[in-house]
Amino acid sequence: MAQARHLNHAPLREALIDIQFDAPLPLQAVLDLANSKASKFDRARDLRSAWVGLHLTETDAKTSGQATIVGKRLESSHPPHVVQYRVNGFTFSRLHPYESWKHLADTALPLWEEYAAVGVSKITRIALRYINEVKLPIGAELSDYLASAPHIPQGLPQDLAGFLQRFVIVNQPAGCTAIVTQALEDSPDGAARSEATVVLDIDAFWQGSTGPHDEQLITTLEALHNFKNDLFFKLVTERTLELFE
Repeated sequence: MAQARHLNHAPLREALIDIQFDAPLPLQAVLDLANSKASKFDRARDLRSAWVGLHLTETDAKTSGQATIVGKRLESSHPPHVVQYRVNGFTFSRLHPYESWKHLADTALPLWEEYAAVGVSKITRIALRYINEVKLPIGAELSDYLASAPHIPQGLPQDLAGFLQRFVIVNQPAGCTAIVTQALEDSPDGAARSEATVVLDIDAFWQGSTGPHDEQLITTLEALHNFKNDLFFKLVTERTLELFE
């Protein structure tokens, strides 16, 4: 188990705060708020929800579908932020390079407060997701870097071309859950692989009911962050952390 500490070069591909609520907001109010922020970002595009239906008969099959605008996505390169305003939720992402948890929260929460003022009545889900990528030399022993590396039984070929592991871990004292995914990422088709990329995705979340401006939002995010940190440092080894100091 690795010693928890600050990493100067954290292996974050994306860190995000996601907040969902019960009663959808009016679409126009969501778009008006997003458009008022768009000048501070490099790019803006509509978010759409789509459905596809298949109707079968004895002689034929027909498809139908529809896409509906549900919000807006704003993106900036400097700093690398993404904000999603949806009729039923809000997401703030920090892309690589990651700075700190304090910076992430201090940037996201004022945007959330403005959005909640549009008419959010009750939060039903709060999530904190960190997607890490660990680049290793080809042929590296995974158990040197991952505390729960996949194990191939003796007597079988030991050359591993890919793997996918998923854990759902419940933290009852904190009242939250985490979905942890470890996977060996495929290289682009035809590309020569000089290193292997292991993705460590930790999605910690709380479900319940709280007001949009209640202190529980802050305390829940702190609990999720502590849970996420505990998972990360128990899932990697000291040799992994040495790559990012």
